[in-house]
Amino acid sequence: MLEESNNIEKEADIGDSFIDKENIVSSKSEVKESVEHNENTVETNEKINEEIPIFESEEWADMVSAFEEKYPISREFFEEIGECILNDDSLWNDGNCLERALLNVLCKNYTKDETKAQDTEFLERYIYNNEAIKSKILDEYMEDLDRMKLPSTINRGGKISLSQPVRPRNIKEAGALAEKMMRR
Repeated sequence: MLEESNNIEKEADIGDSFIDKENIVSSKSEVKESVEHNENTVETNEKINEEIPIFESEEWADMVSAFEEKYPISREFFEEIGECILNDDSLWNDGNCLERALLNVLCKNYTKDETKAQDTEFLERYIYNNEAIKSKILDEYMEDLDRMKLPSTINRGGKISLSQPVRPRNIKEAGALAEKMMRR
């Protein structure tokens, strides 16, 4: 019995050294509230980060520089790429917004070669005024003329005939000569 009373006293001493049950329950609820608050804060921060467009982030200048280096053709379309990103909310928080905007812009500006060949303004600006193209066309034309078999203008190698050519004296002879020429 003495042992049991000693154990009870020890348990009472241990219990007194800790926070009582009410404090434990209130501490648990405070911890729970704190965890919920932290979770809400994380969610709020994520929402804030989602609401801030990527082009307003601190990394934007580095992203643009890397993009420009990776896709040099993009320099020609920077203004249109920027307008595309600003006008499309789905690109605001997309890490690949620059690539997607470039693709959109290139698709809008693409023209088939057949269409370009029919565009007189394009031809005037880029084809007709290009000296290399002019030179090539003229060279090919001159080569074609050199290869072409010219019609013979003088019979028998340019000899002069000894006899007088036959000339009709009247309409009847002219008609007969014309018939003879047509039958050949």
